[in-house]
This record gives sequence, C-alpha cells and structure tokens, in this order.
Amino acid sequence: MSWNHFRCETAASACAATPTRCVSAALLAETAAALRARGLADAGYDIVAVDDCWAARQRGPGGSLVADAARFPAGLAGAAAGVRAHGLRFGVYTDVGPATCGGYPGSGGHFGADARLFAAVGASYVKADGCNVGSDDLAAAYGAFGAALNATGRPMVFACSWPAYAAAPIPFPALIATCNTWRNWNDVDTTVDSVAAIARWFARSAASTPGFAAAPRPGAWHDPDELLVGEPSIPHRVQALQLAVWAVSAAPLFLSADARSMSDAAVALATHPAILAINQDPAGMAPLLLAGGERAARAVAWARPLAGGRAA
Repeated sequence: MSWNHFRCETAASACAATPTRCVSAALLAETAAALRARGLADAGYDIVAVDDCWAARQRGPGGSLVADAARFPAGLAGAAAGVRAHGLRFGVYTDVGPATCGGYPGSGGHFGADARLFAAVGASYVKADGCNVGSDDLAAAYGAFGAALNATGRPMVFACSWPAYAAAPIPFPALIATCNTWRNWNDVDTTVDSVAAIARWFARSAASTPGFAAAPRPGAWHDPDELLVGEPSIPHRVQALQLAVWAVSAAPLFLSADARSMSDAAVALATHPAILAINQDPAGMAPLLLAGGERAARAVAWARPLAGGRAA
C-alpha cells in the first residue's frame, strides 16, 4: 500500500524528475514487479493498492471518477492492468465522504457509479476512508457503499475506516456484517513510538471494549494499519516486533516500504514462513489477551488459538 512511504507525492516537478517516486501507474507497476522478483508475492503479498491522491482534482464528464491524466496516462484501468501483468491483484482507495483526506473527489453521492468503476477495472480490494463524514453518518455511508460494491457481483475486499472516525462505540455486529477489515485507531507513522502506541491501544481495547476481542473471524478483521517492515528508519527489531504483533492479532498484512529497495533482511522477515503461517492460520480465530490491558505500559502478552489445537 502506497501511503506510509510515498504519502501524497504528486507535485509535477517531483514526478517529472523521478516518476516512480510519485503516486503513479509507473510506481504501481514497478512495485508489482519488485514484489514478484523478490519472492514477496509468492509469500502472499499479492495485492498492490494505491492509496489517496490517485484521482484527478475534479470528476470527469457525467460525474465519473477519473485518474490524474499525467500520472495515470492509461487511466485507472491501465494502472490495474499494469499490476495484473505481474500476476498480482489491484487495490484502490476512495472515501465515503464527498472528498478524500487529501482533498481529492470522494465517493459520497456516487456510491453506485464508483463501485461499478472499481469492478470494471478489476479491483480486488477497496479501501474506503472516512474523512469529511459526520460521525453520526458513518454507519449509513459505509453500509450504502458496501451494498453498492456487493451489487456489482465482483468479489472485492471492503476495507473500512469506520471505527477510526466514530465518536461512539461501534456496534461490532453491524461492523462485521458490513466490512471485511476495519481501521480502528490512529495511522501508523514511521516511528518506534507509533508502533508501540498501536500495540498498547489494541491491548487496552481488548481488555475493556465490549465485543472488541471476539470480533475477528474469517472475512472480518481488525486492521491496525500498514507494516513498517523494510522502512530503513525503523530498527529491524522493531520491524520484527510489529510483524509479530500483527501476525498473532490476525491483522491484514500490507507492506508500505519501497519494495524495490527493501533490504534482504527485511524481505526475509516479511516472508518468514512460520510468522506468516500464524497470521494466515485457517482456523481464523481471534487472539486472546493474556496480560496487559489497562496496565499495558510495558508488557503485553497475546495467545492465538490455531488449527489443530495448537497456539501461538
């Protein structure tokens, strides 16, 4: 996923100087090639998802959502085809509000048309942010957009940000019925403190928020945000800690480093077969909080029941 490493780099001068450093079709195609060449795709990292800032600043004729012509010369369909050319799946970003967090057109008011567009370009994953939506309107917005995606008949993972923007406690049955994954809290940042804060927040929530601990199940997962594995500014031991916590928490694993320049050590960590087997365990059970909770200042302990009566 492009966000954490590449953010919203769209300046014409920067993109002209280094086209594959800005949010562009070229970046997505090169990322797909790197995931394939370095064994990351074979390990399971088989979706390349563009985050915010891919769209043109205005919708096209008839109100259609269109990609920025300079950075996506063959449109969204061309970008998706460039990813699939390497045998990978394509993911796309939008917002259930009228504008994205970066100020680009959102899907609010256009749920049906945008869902059909994403299905038509062959998207397998749709991340829907929640900027510019009132807290009281989130349930209706996510429900309507989820229904529009389902109506296309194309299987697409629906990644919501509903809980991250809600002011009141989330009704987990409704969340599970609507979304496949959901962002719960703050964005991860490229700092050690950010990783630690997210891990502690998940422990506190598991201990004190009704329904939180039991929510994950096949097809419905907490999402603590992207992995920093491969980010050179993050110590390797912290990258390993994050991957371990995300794996035992049954979280979706999305790299957000530059796959083209990840160190061999980072690739080995990201593809560690035992860690990935825990994350992808077929029983799909939620982890159990053994220690931490409200006192998660220093130490947190989790156990995840696995298939065959084992545990991680």
